[in-house]
Amino acid sequence: MRILDSNWESLAEMLRREIEGYGRLFHLLEEQREHLLRNDLSDLIETNCRMEAHTDELDRLRKERESLVSNLCRTLEILEGPPTVKALLSRSPEDTHALFEELLREVNRLIGESRKKLERNQMLLHRSRDIGQTFLNMLSPEPANGGLYARSGRSRRKAPGALVGQYQARA
Repeated sequence: MRILDSNWESLAEMLRREIEGYGRLFHLLEEQREHLLRNDLSDLIETNCRMEAHTDELDRLRKERESLVSNLCRTLEILEGPPTVKALLSRSPEDTHALFEELLREVNRLIGESRKKLERNQMLLHRSRDIGQTFLNMLSPEPANGGLYARSGRSRRKAPGALVGQYQARA
């Protein structure tokens, strides 16, 4: 039976890089949340662009790890089941088992936490949109006939002066 020799270090480093990437994603998700709470649209858009680039980087890291694991499994002739880090554990040095188990646990935990933070931010975004729509309906309760803007980009609503007058009349 062939044993995973020094390659275990490159696999551990790959998992550490993924964990670091999820840490950066957490930071970006917190920035996004702050921008949503402050209704800071320009910073929100900029943060969303950075998040998109960063998730592409995380996807690249995941594919790189999967490729390494697949190659190691093929090299070690591990043919039963899909190529996974857990499948490589039986062929790694005994003193590395706890390290790999903890790295895997942390990656999986971070994936779950990232999903929760993203869902919370999406909920905030939906609530913000609903509040904005409610406010616009207060300003002009007429049906929008398909939205606020026509295909030409012009507003379907009355002139701003009429909106202000309606709002002041209600206040």
